[in-house]
Amino acid sequence: MSPEINNLSLEQLEAQKASYEKRIAELRQQERDGALQTVRELVAKHKFTAKEIAQPTVSAPSADAVEAKYRNPETGETWSGRGRAPAWVEGAANKAQFQTAVSS
Repeated sequence: MSPEINNLSLEQLEAQKASYEKRIAELRQQERDGALQTVRELVAKHKFTAKEIAQPTVSAPSADAVEAKYRNPETGETWSGRGRAPAWVEGAANKAQFQTAVSS
């Protein structure tokens, strides 16, 4: 902490804090405005539609992705049969009751 700050009163510190917070808000708004302008320029340049912008990109499934073999009928939660079994399978007397139609 700088020695000058130790000599300020509570009121002076609060006034400085308010001044800093105001400046931070101004800078945030300037950055936001600049980013929005960049986005607008890119949208116009590449002729994106609102639907394209709002639609999430679809990524290819990973090579390690495994189809679910078990489904909890109460919650819809799934398990591939790999790794540690979830509690809803672990506690069941017959885990075949949770098998999906694909794995049956």
